[in-house]
Amino acid sequence: MLSQRGQKSAARQDVPWRFAPGGGNRYDPHKNPAGVISFALAENHLVKKELGDYVRDNVVIPDDAFTYGFSTMGGPLFPDAMAQHLNRFFNPVKPVESNQVISASSLTAIHEMVGSALGDPGDGILVSRPVYGRFELDFGNTNDLNIAYADCSGIDPFSLEVIPRLQSALDSYASPSGRIKALLIVNPHNPLGAEAITPLLGELG
Repeated sequence: MLSQRGQKSAARQDVPWRFAPGGGNRYDPHKNPAGVISFALAENHLVKKELGDYVRDNVVIPDDAFTYGFSTMGGPLFPDAMAQHLNRFFNPVKPVESNQVISASSLTAIHEMVGSALGDPGDGILVSRPVYGRFELDFGNTNDLNIAYADCSGIDPFSLEVIPRLQSALDSYASPSGRIKALLIVNPHNPLGAEAITPLLGELG
């Protein structure tokens, strides 16, 4: 009944580490005290109340927010705010301009769009490992792209030492229907939290 693509996508869902444990049985001190406490999510529950109070007291949602232009594109204000944030806190080599900021409802959606634009079924996206584990789903479910891993084996993933590892993974990528089409740099690194350094980016460029 499923297409070949659908069958491959369904098979990918059975790898347990790709999904945060607990599902609908998450711990809550009042509603579900016997639930699962998951350390697999990038959530900071220690500041939930403070964030909620801040948003309630300071955020005004304009009527236009309920139109298509605001839905996943962020409206006219978000790209400018994001560009200012990146320039202030990350000090890029060239300032980021608001017209260079593209937003969507999630990184998964952006990964799918990038994968569709850059790769064909069977092509690979090269990343260093350890890394966020759901890239295989983000790039594979819809576009049937593979994730090719370059294992760091304890070295700093943003040091110059990682370049031979990336080159080796690039050279050894074996797929009957594709080739490596992109190098994905997760910056700041997930899950290690490190930031990419200029010498590495220069060498990779």
